[in-house]
Amino acid sequence: MPMFVTQGPDATLLTVDPSGASPGTMFDLGVSWVTATAGDGSFLWVATEDATVRVFDPSNGTQVASVALNSALKQLVVADDGTVWGFSEDQAFHFDLSR
Repeated sequence: MPMFVTQGPDATLLTVDPSGASPGTMFDLGVSWVTATAGDGSFLWVATEDATVRVFDPSNGTQVASVALNSALKQLVVADDGTVWGFSEDQAFHFDLSR
């Protein structure tokens, strides 16, 4: 299910189902976020100011993965094939949850 991601109060992020079929979910990250993407709705990918990428299951809000990077990402992109790419000032990162 596609979803939109928007800034919540303080260090929170809010997901919104554009169809209105389900209520939005608020995630308290504890740190400000820079960029986020939900792709097809399977996972919520969030890059935070502390150079960490966090992955959540949007159906229950559980964090399923986290990776610390050496620089904060400026953008997260979900490609057509479902792979996730992150871009910092001078690096590109590919993320794969299947490993």
